[in-house]
Amino acid sequence: MSATTTSRLATAEPTQALAPTGETPNVLWAMAWLAVLATLASRAVAPALPGVWVGVDHLITAAKLGAAITSQFFAVASTAVVMGLVLATIKSSLPAYHRAFTAGTGVLCILAVMVASATRLPEASRLVLAAAVGALALLGGLLAARFFTSRGAALVVMTVALAGLTRVVTMAVAAYGAGPASYAAVDPAGGSPVLVVVARSTATLSSALEAAALGIAAFWLVTQPRAVAGRLVAPRRPRWLLGLTVLGVVGLASFGLTFGHDPEARGVPLLVARAVEQLLHNPEPYTPAVVRRSLELLRWVLAVALLVAAPRGRMMASVVVLALVATGTLEVPLCAAAIVIAVLALGIHPGPRLFTPEAMEEGGAPTA
Repeated sequence: MSATTTSRLATAEPTQALAPTGETPNVLWAMAWLAVLATLASRAVAPALPGVWVGVDHLITAAKLGAAITSQFFAVASTAVVMGLVLATIKSSLPAYHRAFTAGTGVLCILAVMVASATRLPEASRLVLAAAVGALALLGGLLAARFFTSRGAALVVMTVALAGLTRVVTMAVAAYGAGPASYAAVDPAGGSPVLVVVARSTATLSSALEAAALGIAAFWLVTQPRAVAGRLVAPRRPRWLLGLTVLGVVGLASFGLTFGHDPEARGVPLLVARAVEQLLHNPEPYTPAVVRRSLELLRWVLAVALLVAAPRGRMMASVVVLALVATGTLEVPLCAAAIVIAVLALGIHPGPRLFTPEAMEEGGAPTA
């Protein structure tokens, strides 16, 4: 059945199930929550905690232990989930080239996660991982965008993939300009001034694409119906109240960051300010610092709102959240695993097969 026919039939029956129910969405929903917790714990809270309070050595040790446990648990769980999704993709009716590329990239992602659990990946390997995963996400997003049930989530995945591929160029230029020691930062004094400008320009483009992904996800959250008991309930009006709440929380937190950067700051404001700084990417783009911090806050507030509201069901919401967790840092193995899970789940979801020929021949209502 063609995508046009599927869209027309689905439009005629808006109350039918447009998202799957059962164990698979619940697993993805749990993986999305775990990805959020593991990223915040390992990349934000644990590195930012030392020096915030005096005499909390035990708390710092507990935070580092919690970050290690959640990261390792996500690594193990993501390996199993990626393996299952790769096998399901291979057995699916997706194009042969996509299935072949999925198998290779899936194996590469699994190996990267396993190796990164014990030691840091070489820089060249991280670049290859980011390029392969970004290409897979872009290809899978293009295939999923043909169907209205997955178009919004596919747009978020594709935008994040473009941001990740742009960041691959940034890292390669930064590595060449700043020397082989590190591609994470460009030294304006030691590197080529031209390459410094190129690296920061591509970093700015990547940051703009990430902001676009956040905008698409926010619009999707506000306008999409929610799944209830196997069917969709179209909202009587857009969820502007939810959207305004998200923006209000981000605005207040952004305003509070100004106190965190005060030299005399201590406690929670300092912790939040440090945590946000830890999450920001290098090389630094030309985007103003206050805008970068606000977008970073928006990313995590939006992720939690999506998981709680679950527009179009847990599967679609989980796909969008996993893509937001990955953002453009696809060279990080856990972020690469997150977007691989998102795009593979998006590719084999039952959206393109909502209305089975058997149901149509029997004259019954379209079924998922």
